[in-house]
Amino acid sequence: MRLIDRYLLKELIVPTIFSFVGFFILFVAFDLNDNFQKFDRYELGATDILSYYVYVTPHLLDVVMPLSLFLGLLYCLAQHARSNELIAIRTAGVGVWRLALPYLAVGTFLSIGLFASNEWVMPEADRGAKHILHSRHSDVKSKTAAQWVERVNFNNEREGRFWHIDSFNLLTYTLVGVDITWQDEVGNTLHLGADMGRWNDNHWVFEGNVKLNQPDPLTKLPLRTLTNSLPMPDFHETPEMITGEIKINSLGRDKLAKEIRFSLQEIGDYLRRHPDLAEDKMAQLKTQWHGRLAMPLKCLVVVFMALPMGLMPGRRSIMAAV
Repeated sequence: MRLIDRYLLKELIVPTIFSFVGFFILFVAFDLNDNFQKFDRYELGATDILSYYVYVTPHLLDVVMPLSLFLGLLYCLAQHARSNELIAIRTAGVGVWRLALPYLAVGTFLSIGLFASNEWVMPEADRGAKHILHSRHSDVKSKTAAQWVERVNFNNEREGRFWHIDSFNLLTYTLVGVDITWQDEVGNTLHLGADMGRWNDNHWVFEGNVKLNQPDPLTKLPLRTLTNSLPMPDFHETPEMITGEIKINSLGRDKLAKEIRFSLQEIGDYLRRHPDLAEDKMAQLKTQWHGRLAMPLKCLVVVFMALPMGLMPGRRSIMAAV
């Protein structure tokens, strides 16, 4: 890295950090004002609220990070212009694109960071925020309703398995009242019913009164297996797939089109499980797919917006430039 790159980056980092802290506090303050009654209803203390906003941070980064970079870059370039540093750099033979290279590198790095946060951190952060929100509630009925989803139908069309679940716990991934129907390689219908199911060591284990109806491999006659515990490592459905199915199916058409809500993994798993989706639903999910790819690029886009505004030489007011 050349000396000029280190200097330009050092001058960019400080105003960007100040902008980030300011915007983050502002957005948290507005959100806290909007949700204060909800926090009081769920009986959250100060520590719980602080933990909640730690989990909500990945959502705020989508808005705060591009704004902070945009404002920090405008301020940085205005400072360079006031000191005639831009003219000196250009006079030394440094072209505009070479001058912009460290800024473009920062925009690219932050875009990659936002993509990674949205794809791998945000789903777990959502679960953590929901857990904090309902962990202190003294109303057992409301607390239970927030953690459990009733009457879940999960259809894995790709592998031909249909799951009906009476109750599914969003936090522990516990299943209550499970009925699964599928077909084997020769077209025989198989059925599994169990009182409970749990995700253990990367596979499902069904417990309680477990019944497995399948044809006998020798006589081809119906055979019923009764047991109190039955692991099924051949089932490739994961709790994340069931959770993604619930999230996508629970949203109305308008909400699905207006806001980017899902990770690429959730959308990809859903599309693989449902290869014959209706055209309108397919279009909505593809919009979500491309939106998830595009949103992190805001950090790179704001660099291209700020450069022509800030690279104009002249001793003008910093606030006027911003």
